[in-house]
Amino acid sequence: MGNFCGDKRVVKTKRRIREVFHELMLENDLSSITISAIARRAEIDRKTFYAHYSSVGDLIDEIVSDLEEDVQSLLAEMDQFSVSRFFNGLNAITLKNQVFFRHVCRSPSYNFFLLRFKGLLKKALLSIFPADSDINPDVGDICAEYASAGIISVYNNWLVGERNIPIETLSLIAQEIFDRSRIGSDGLYGEAIRQ
Repeated sequence: MGNFCGDKRVVKTKRRIREVFHELMLENDLSSITISAIARRAEIDRKTFYAHYSSVGDLIDEIVSDLEEDVQSLLAEMDQFSVSRFFNGLNAITLKNQVFFRHVCRSPSYNFFLLRFKGLLKKALLSIFPADSDINPDVGDICAEYASAGIISVYNNWLVGERNIPIETLSLIAQEIFDRSRIGSDGLYGEAIRQ
């Protein structure tokens, strides 16, 4: 909505709106979270909310966009794709947003977040294949879909408490699985993935 990025008051207000949204997520299904409820809890007018977001959906889109930027920044920081740096970065993103992700993973009404984040990871994984790669695009897409779904599932299980291990151990196991199934002419699919 408005273009106030540099104003500290705007940053503070948007941060408070997001904090309240996260609080309300812990108490309600998504369909019960209204602009009025957010405004009331954040102690702002509805018109202040509308100065930043057009709807609750717009707020959700911004949250997902911020997560997408985090993943894109993670990939951009790597000169060459590194599985260990990728998973360490995912750990940092997960821990930074742990309360949010934990609730999303526990509440069926918020599953769409997991699907969007899976799509985000898939896009990130597809970006590691160079344009001049000999990987068949269809096979690459299937592999990225499979890997992103697996990553989401593993972190989901950890977040809901089904895995009583440190996140660092979780990511080391996931890295090992990812490394053993690397896609490439010398990897898992060999000749089958060439165009």
